[in-house]
Amino acid sequence: MLLTAWRNKGKNGLTLPFLIGSQRYLHNVDSLSIKDLITEMASSAKTQVILTHCIDINELIFCVRDENNNQLGGNFVRLEKGLRGSLYVSKIVDIYNQNDLIIHLEDRYKHLIENNRFSKVDYNEWGYFTENDVDFIAKTFDAI
Repeated sequence: MLLTAWRNKGKNGLTLPFLIGSQRYLHNVDSLSIKDLITEMASSAKTQVILTHCIDINELIFCVRDENNNQLGGNFVRLEKGLRGSLYVSKIVDIYNQNDLIIHLEDRYKHLIENNRFSKVDYNEWGYFTENDVDFIAKTFDAI
């Protein structure tokens, strides 16, 4: 939902801390952990998602896979039983096993999430959501 709304605004993708932190604005829904979110993305039949690197903020981002980025080099993540998942990982990330990817993302982002650092402020420092971030999240979730 957020990734599609972000794409519709002409933007590329969102970071994992942003996606995890945004769940605070969902009502009556339990927040997903990093592992739960990656597992859901990898096994979803609805929307294919890409994990890649954004040079603008120098971070990994998740984005909807569409005609603008389906030529990106990489591979689909492999699920526990060796099945192909629906999460596409770009070559720059280069981790295609679901469990290894979860460990990598937890190592990289868990401390930020635990300290409420969800948004890359001024493309440099991690901080809490900006006013624009909160507005975007609230409007997107209100549309549910």
